[in-house]
Amino acid sequence: MNTLFIITILLGGLATYLTRVLPFIFYREKEPSQFVRSFLKYMPYGALGGLLFPGVLTATGNVTTSVIGACIASVLILLRQNMIIVVLGGIVSAYVAEILFKLL
Repeated sequence: MNTLFIITILLGGLATYLTRVLPFIFYREKEPSQFVRSFLKYMPYGALGGLLFPGVLTATGNVTTSVIGACIASVLILLRQNMIIVVLGGIVSAYVAEILFKLL
């Protein structure tokens, strides 16, 4: 194997490890502020939404039908439905919208 390749992998691993360990070393005795705790509490939802949203818009190949499916799924979430119902409702509504758009 190329030596540069091995060095790159080792340095990447070291950088990843240090960014995860250093906060524990430096802030071992300190309690995070309310703002930081709130930020960390909601951050996974924001990151997940940011990762999934572009895929939702391109899921069917037609942005309009994808948005219809996402809107139906959002309404089902607001109605506190089971996650399986939400997913199936979004899929079925996007599928039906796709069929209706092809007929028109």
